[in-house]
Amino acid sequence: MSRDIEVSCPKCGQMLSIEAQYAGRKGKCPYCGEHFIIPESEVELKPAASFMEVSQSSQTIRENPKDYVYVMTTPEEYRNFAWRRWTARLIDFWLGYVLAMALFYGLAYLSGITKIGLGFWTWIAAPEHQILDLILTTAIAFFSDALVFSIFKTTLGKKICGISVCDLSGNRISGAGYFIRDLNVLLRGECLCIPLLCAIAYIVQYNRVGKGAAASYDEGCVFQARPTRGKKGYDLFLVILALIVGGAIRAAAR
Repeated sequence: MSRDIEVSCPKCGQMLSIEAQYAGRKGKCPYCGEHFIIPESEVELKPAASFMEVSQSSQTIRENPKDYVYVMTTPEEYRNFAWRRWTARLIDFWLGYVLAMALFYGLAYLSGITKIGLGFWTWIAAPEHQILDLILTTAIAFFSDALVFSIFKTTLGKKICGISVCDLSGNRISGAGYFIRDLNVLLRGECLCIPLLCAIAYIVQYNRVGKGAAASYDEGCVFQARPTRGKKGYDLFLVILALIVGGAIRAAAR
């Protein structure tokens, strides 16, 4: 029976557990993405799930198959994953936007004051009320996103784009945990959807994820977005389609 040794990442300092037989091989830290040679150690630990992916020759050995559904190894795959994450978020946001519009009409219909409801719709759709419109629809989109994840353990965007949100052991997280992560995404990944700040945040997150590092809102956290598949030929089509459909939905709402 193999024993575990304690290893610390030379870049971020996180402590990792790994079987002693992998000492001397090249590993990758799941927290910061740093590649380093696993040092020799005589510190024996109790059996625990390992968070380290280890390479031997051209094959990748995963101590826990749930740790990484798909292991990215090239810069192209990292950049592709960054685009897919953004596309998944677009899909989920526009789905939430449609639900918000349906909610506005549904409340007006159920309350029997359709004219007032349509008046509210006209008011909130006016150009001078774009900020309030954005705040309301964004809030509903994020709440609905967390609700969908709580029920199905994934969202439509993440399912289409091959993305899973899980803990460091590769297990699906709870709806409450996903909602907390969503709030962090809204603050640090979306900058509260303030147009200029949001665009800057997208660029920053793309540069981080495209280089194999964790997004700023996932760094040091127990929740992470991980790929469930590699690069596909239709990924660029998904990006373009998400932009076109989103624009069409926004135009129809106006």
